[in-house]
Amino acid sequence: MNDSTTIRVVQKVILDRTENSSRLQRPHSLRLNNPATLLFGVGWQGNSADWFASFATTFSPLINALPLNVHLLTLRALPTNNEVLLRLNHIFAVGMFF
Repeated sequence: MNDSTTIRVVQKVILDRTENSSRLQRPHSLRLNNPATLLFGVGWQGNSADWFASFATTFSPLINALPLNVHLLTLRALPTNNEVLLRLNHIFAVGMFF
């Protein structure tokens, strides 16, 4: 950053009772600060349209959404035969809310 860098701030307000503040704040904070990002590997020589035309890009392993207390950390294809790395994070303390 230098003197001419513009800083943009996003502020959100959650209005609820005090005992519900953590339950609402943590999931919203994770979505705001860690949005999902689509990335392409270095070995691919084409553009994104070629990628979608060459590979099966629709996959629905879950019937329902993840519970509110679970955050998806990593979903990555491994360079081995059709294996995937899946990392999940429990965002509340044990016994808290859920």
